[in-house]
Amino acid sequence: MLARVNDADAPPPAPPDSPAKRVRASLPVASPRSEKLGAVTIMDRELAAQLGVPYVHLAAFAIDTDRVRARFEEVLVEDDQLAFGWEVFLTAQYLRATFDPAHEGHRMVVEDAVQAVMDRPARSEPPLGAQLPFALYELVRRGLWPEDAASVFTAWRKKPDAALDDLAPLWDDAIVAAGELAHACLQCDLDPPAAPPVQEAWGRFHLAARAAGDDGDEGAGDDGAEGENAILDDETEDAEEGILDDEDDV
Repeated sequence: MLARVNDADAPPPAPPDSPAKRVRASLPVASPRSEKLGAVTIMDRELAAQLGVPYVHLAAFAIDTDRVRARFEEVLVEDDQLAFGWEVFLTAQYLRATFDPAHEGHRMVVEDAVQAVMDRPARSEPPLGAQLPFALYELVRRGLWPEDAASVFTAWRKKPDAALDDLAPLWDDAIVAAGELAHACLQCDLDPPAAPPVQEAWGRFHLAARAAGDDGDEGAGDDGAEGENAILDDETEDAEEGILDDEDDV
């Protein structure tokens, strides 16, 4: 089953002394021509340098999951399309499985990553991975992330609650739903392929769903994130550099 980050393997940065020290400078956005994916992504090199592997893998997961969403919209007929907003749900499950909101360092990684996406200039085409803020907002409104994180979303004139309500059926059996979606991601013919840590994360979601089925669906639903295996265990700086090369952005 999927578990949270092992602090000894991929420790998040030490929390700042005060929120005032978490101010980040805005960076110019690279043009699509300068990126190997041929599209703008949410990957932020400054945050990658500051926050390390946990941030890089989080951004890569959001980016590659969004790439699957875009690919499926191209090739699947309407009857075969996955539930609207499924990429938000799966990214929310990654946040639950990987980061502990009671850990200040984990919160910093996630909320700084979301804030960086929120701070980007408006574009006609959202960057790949732009579902990340919606995933965190979904956790906040479901009481699965501290309520004070809602301050990150003050720039939204209208909250996306109505659209996110459509995800309710997926939450009824979250482990199984995440496993099915992750399996679909693994079957998608992305070019270039998803980053290895992302493929590993999808695979562990799929295995967790199979294990839940073998156990008679015990632990499924909203509380099913407990006892999940670490997604970021044994990841190295080489993996981080490889993702930055493949998911180039700012």
